[in-house]
Amino acid sequence: MKTLLLVILLSYNLVNFATPEQIEHHEEEEEEETVKFDHNPDEDLTTPQIIRRHGYAAETHYVVTEDGYILALHRIPSDKNGQKGTKVAFLQHGLFSSSSDWVEIANISLAFLLADSGYDVWLGNARGNTYSTAHLKLPIDHHAFWDFSWDTMGVYDLPAALDYVGNVTNKHGEIIYIGHSMGCTMFFAFASILPEAAKTVKTMIALAPAVYMTHVRSPIRYLSPWINDIEWIEKHLGIKEFKPNSKILKLLALGCDALEFEREVCENVIFSICGFDKSQLDENYLPLILSHTPSSTSTKTLAHYAQEINSGGNFQEFDYGSRLNSIIYGQPTPLKYNLSKVEVPTYLMYGDNDWLASPIDVKRLGQDLKLNKAVYRVPLETFNHVDFLFAKDVKELVYSTVLKFLNQIEAEDQPLLDIPSIEEEDVLLNIVPSLVKMHAAFLLALTFSVSQNYLVDGNVTQIKNPSLTTAEIIKLEGYHGEIHTVITEDGYVLTIDRIYANKKGVPGKQPVFLQHGVFDTSNDWVNYVEISLAFLLSDENFDVWIGNSRGNPYSSTHLEYFPSSPQYWNFSFNEMGVYDLPACINYILNKTNASNDIFYVGHSQGGTLFYVYASLFPEIAAKNIKIAFTLAPAVFLGHANRVTRAAILFLVDNKWLFEVLGVTHINVLDLYQFVAYHCEDTPFAAFLCRELMYILNGFDGHEIPTNVLPQFYGHQGASVSVKDGIHFGQLFRTDKFQKYDYGPEGNLEMYGVRNIPSYNLSKVKVPTYIYCGKNDKLVTPKDCKKLAGSLPNNKNFTEVKNFNHVDFIYSRHARQLVYNNIVEVFKKYQ
Repeated sequence: MKTLLLVILLSYNLVNFATPEQIEHHEEEEEEETVKFDHNPDEDLTTPQIIRRHGYAAETHYVVTEDGYILALHRIPSDKNGQKGTKVAFLQHGLFSSSSDWVEIANISLAFLLADSGYDVWLGNARGNTYSTAHLKLPIDHHAFWDFSWDTMGVYDLPAALDYVGNVTNKHGEIIYIGHSMGCTMFFAFASILPEAAKTVKTMIALAPAVYMTHVRSPIRYLSPWINDIEWIEKHLGIKEFKPNSKILKLLALGCDALEFEREVCENVIFSICGFDKSQLDENYLPLILSHTPSSTSTKTLAHYAQEINSGGNFQEFDYGSRLNSIIYGQPTPLKYNLSKVEVPTYLMYGDNDWLASPIDVKRLGQDLKLNKAVYRVPLETFNHVDFLFAKDVKELVYSTVLKFLNQIEAEDQPLLDIPSIEEEDVLLNIVPSLVKMHAAFLLALTFSVSQNYLVDGNVTQIKNPSLTTAEIIKLEGYHGEIHTVITEDGYVLTIDRIYANKKGVPGKQPVFLQHGVFDTSNDWVNYVEISLAFLLSDENFDVWIGNSRGNPYSSTHLEYFPSSPQYWNFSFNEMGVYDLPACINYILNKTNASNDIFYVGHSQGGTLFYVYASLFPEIAAKNIKIAFTLAPAVFLGHANRVTRAAILFLVDNKWLFEVLGVTHINVLDLYQFVAYHCEDTPFAAFLCRELMYILNGFDGHEIPTNVLPQFYGHQGASVSVKDGIHFGQLFRTDKFQKYDYGPEGNLEMYGVRNIPSYNLSKVKVPTYIYCGKNDKLVTPKDCKKLAGSLPNNKNFTEVKNFNHVDFIYSRHARQLVYNNIVEVFKKYQ
C-alpha cells in the first residue's frame, strides 16, 4: 500500500506540469501540428563516441576507489586541431546523469568550449551510473553495490578521481573543478570532510549547487513527507538501485519527437521539476537529452536528498536513525558538514527560476564559504536548473562568465565581482530536497521500476550463500583471495578472482586457471565448499585464478559501451576465445612470472573458449598453457536432447524477432533467484527444482543434494548475449564446430568467403583431457568422443557414470570421480 500511494502521489505530480496561465499562454502561441525531427546520431553514441564524432580526441580512464568501485573518466586532451590542453578542468555531473551531460549538445557544450580554450578536460562518472558499473568484489546486482549516497561519492569517488587526474597530468593543486547540481553536493561533502585532500583543486565553480534545500519550489516537494517510504522500498523490496525503465525512456523519447502536444507534455514535465523556461529549451534536442538521461543511482542517494529537506535547513550526513547514528557518528543525530573548513576558492552561479537550487539557498551557501569569490545571478529571469546544461543561450548567459572566472584565476587576480542583487521572496513551503536534474523520464518510469522490482526480487536476499560474491565466499571459508581487473583488446573490463594462499596462509606456486560455463560466473568453482575444485587446488598448493566472461555480473564494464547498448552485447563465444582468454592468460603469466606453466580447467562454455583459442592461436596457446582439462566441453552439439535443441534453435530461427524488439541479451537471474529462494519451501518445491534441472541438464541419480539446489540456482543466471545463444544454436543445427554464421554476404565481408570457416581442431597442440557425463543431455558422450577424435594431442577421454552437465560442478562425488584425478595429473606435469 505504501508503494502504491507513493506511485499515485508521483503520478499526480506528473499531471500538474505548469500553471493554467502558462499552458494557456503557450497554447495561444502555437498550434497543434505534426513535426518529425531528424534523428540525431548522437542519441545512439557513448560519451567518447560523441566526442570523436565532433572532431575531438577522446580517452577513457579507469580509477578504483578506496572502497572498490571502478569509475570511468572520459578525457578530451586537446582541441579540434590536436593542440594539447595545458590547464586541467574536471567536470562532474548531477543526479541521474553521466559525463554525456557535458557533450551531448555539441554546439553549446562546456567541455568542447573548455577544450578549445586550452584545457585538458576530464569528465567524471559517479558510481552506479551508466559508465561506472563495476566493483572489485561486488557484482552490480548485489545489494551491497548500491549501499551509497552522494556522501560516499564525495568521500571516495572524488578523491580517487581527482588524485588520478593530478597524477596523470602532474597538475596537483591546479585542477579547476566545475560541478552541476549533485556534482556540487559531492564536492562540498568532500572539501568539508577532507579539506587537505581537496587542495588538489585550485578553484571550484558551482552551477546550481544542490546543498541547502530549504526553498525548493518543485512539485517534487510532495516526495519529502514520504522519505520513510523511500527507505521502506529499499529495505523491504530490496530495491537498492533506482533505474528508470529503458523501454519507457525510449517511448518517451519517441513521444517527444512526434506531435506538438506530446512535445509539450515532455517539456512541461521537465519544467515542473526544474522550473518553467520555454524560451531556452530547444525542443529539437529533447529526444537526444532523454536518450542519455536518466542514468541509474541508488535509492539511498534519493533518501539522503529527501532527508535534507526534513533536516530544518541543515547540510548533513546520512541519517540512519538515532540508534545507528549513535554507533556510526557517536551521537543520535547525523553530523553536519562543516563548510567553514572548505579551503578551496569557490564561485557560485544560480538561476532565478531554478526550482531545485533556489537563489536564497545558493546565497546562503555563499555566505557560509569563507573563500567564496562570487555568487553570480544568470541574467535571465526564467533560467532554470537544467538550463545550465541545455539552454539555447547558455554560452552567452553562463559559460562566457565561467571563462571570465577562469581568466581571473589564471591571472591570479581574483577581486570580488559585482554581484547582481537578489530580490528576497516570500517562501511559503518547506519542501523536498533537490533531487537534482530528475528529467521527465524518471517520473514516467517510476511505476514500472517499482512494480518490476517488486515482482522479481521478493526476499531472495535472505538466502545466505547465493547472496555472497566469489571473493566473499573465499574469505568466509578462510582462504586468502584477491581480485584482479583485466582489459581485453576490444575494450571489455574483466574480473579475475584469485586464491593465492590456502587456509594455512601457504601461497600457491603453480598457477591454475578455471573458466566457467554459460549463464555462470566464478562462483561456480567455490559455492559448494565441500567439493569445490578451487579450494581443493588451493589446499594442494596451487595458485588458483578464476575467470569471469564478458557480460556476467563481475565483468559488466566496457571502455566505451555500456550494458544497455546493443554494441556491448555484440559478441559470442568466439570473441571470448579470441579476446577474453588471451587477455586473462597473459595477465596471469605476467603476474606470476610463469612461462608455459598455466594449467587450464574449463567447464561447458569454458571448454568452448579454450578450443577456440587453441585452434586459432595454436603456437601461442601451446606456449602459455601446459595442459587443459575440459569438463563437458560444448564443442560438438549434434546429439543434444530435444528440449534444449528446441529452445536454442528458437533463437536461431527467430533472430529477426530479437533484432526488431531490440533484445540483445538474455537475463534469467531474477527467475533463477526466485527458484533458489523457494527450492526448500516444501518437499514438492524441492522436487520441482530438481526436475527442472534434470530437464535442462540430464538425469543424475541424485548426485546433487537437495540442500545444494538453492546454491545451484542462486549462483546461476548470469546474462548471456543473444548472439552467443544463436552461435551455439548454429552448432546444434550443423553438428560442426565453426565460426558465427552471418549469412553468405555477411560471411564474405567477415571471413572473405561465403561458407562458414570451421575451427581447425587438428591444430590444437596443448595436451588435453576430456571428461563427459553419461547422462549429459547437452554435451552427450557421443559428441565428446567426436571431439576427442578430432584432437591430435588428446591424452584421455573419461565418461563419468550418472553425471549430467552440471554434476562436474555440483555433484557430491565430483572430487572422488573427477577432481582428484585432475590434481593427480597436474602434479605429474609440475
